Amino acid sequence: MNRIIFILLYFFAFSVHSQVFWTENFGTTCSGGLSAIGFNSGNGAWAVTNTGTNNSSANAWFVSAKERGMGVGVCGAGCGGTQNRTLHIGSTGLFLDLGASYNETGAANATDKRVESPVINCTGKTTITLAFNYMEFGQGTFDNATLWYFDGAIWTLLIDPAKTLCCGNVVCTGLIQGLWTAYSIALPASANNNANVKIGFRWVNNGNGVGTDPSIAVDDITLSTPVIVPIELIDFSLAGNSGDVKLKWETATEKNGDKFEIEKSDNGISFIRIGEVKAAGESYYNKKYAFSDPEISNTTVYYRLKIIDKDKSYAYSKLLAFENDVRLSPTVFFNPIEKTIYVSQDYSLANGFNTLAIYNGIGQQIMIIQLDSTTNHYTFPDNTKGLYYCVLEGHSVRECHKIVVQ
Repeated sequence: MNRIIFILLYFFAFSVHSQVFWTENFGTTCSGGLSAIGFNSGNGAWAVTNTGTNNSSANAWFVSAKERGMGVGVCGAGCGGTQNRTLHIGSTGLFLDLGASYNETGAANATDKRVESPVINCTGKTTITLAFNYMEFGQGTFDNATLWYFDGAIWTLLIDPAKTLCCGNVVCTGLIQGLWTAYSIALPASANNNANVKIGFRWVNNGNGVGTDPSIAVDDITLSTPVIVPIELIDFSLAGNSGDVKLKWETATEKNGDKFEIEKSDNGISFIRIGEVKAAGESYYNKKYAFSDPEISNTTVYYRLKIIDKDKSYAYSKLLAFENDVRLSPTVFFNPIEKTIYVSQDYSLANGFNTLAIYNGIGQQIMIIQLDSTTNHYTFPDNTKGLYYCVLEGHSVRECHKIVVQ
């Protein structure tokens, strides 16, 4: 059965309003080839540390609008329009700073570098949240970005953020731009009242000659602390079935409201945005809202609302946790005995899907299947163990699913 572990209900539920106390947006102007080493927009100088093998043509950290900050849910782009600079990994030499595009033609390009923020004074701050917008891909774990934290004494790995999708919500192939994605994570307790905090992003590519853009680009970094304020949620709940998870919430009053962003996490710490619902704006009577998440997991997942005002201030709801006790039949999965791909009948031609494209872990398309309404099993052409991406597509629908071949 499906279990809801925690539900926030009833009157005048409290939410967490975030007060930003440190921001880095990397400034404006296009200026290509601007090294991240010594970059200073007023917070202090950034630094780059070699954390492993860096060969003669290693990639480099840059700050420029060659990879322009475009906002969450928007495809990446280079210079043009508003010159919103970002922090990103680009290639060196003849291919100097082409944005979040790295060179991986051979061993000479092997790279292992961490870009480090200036010291961030967190004195008087507790329960600190780090947030930023980013895009990232690369060849699986061989070419990968990780997030690091410095407590004033040692650097430690904070988390390996998930690879982001590309335009069209499909796996990146190196031919299309990345999709800007929001990310947030709680800093360790050692950051509380700590005057010597730093954050860092480490990029590694192994020089094996195989790579898939984009590398990584980061923008709009913030550190914030919570302030408990009353948000008049008179109901915030969720329920799940074999098809999706449904979130419902109700407000008693709204003033200057803009929208609700729905965020999801598999660990209750780091969240990604999965959708948004427009707010009423001004309301003095009960207002009901709903959102459905079709991506049901077989493990516990967490949801929260980010309540955003028109002046861009925001508040978080409490968490809801959902645990699926029944192992749901996946939409797409690999049968290791028959060496076949299974596609649920819910995704037959009658439901608008007509093709299934399969990509390996480095973004190379290994097959494309024309779906047949008379069968739901298709021969899988590759027995190599690892992660694969399955993209179901029709005239007006597209979904991306992951399978693991073991």
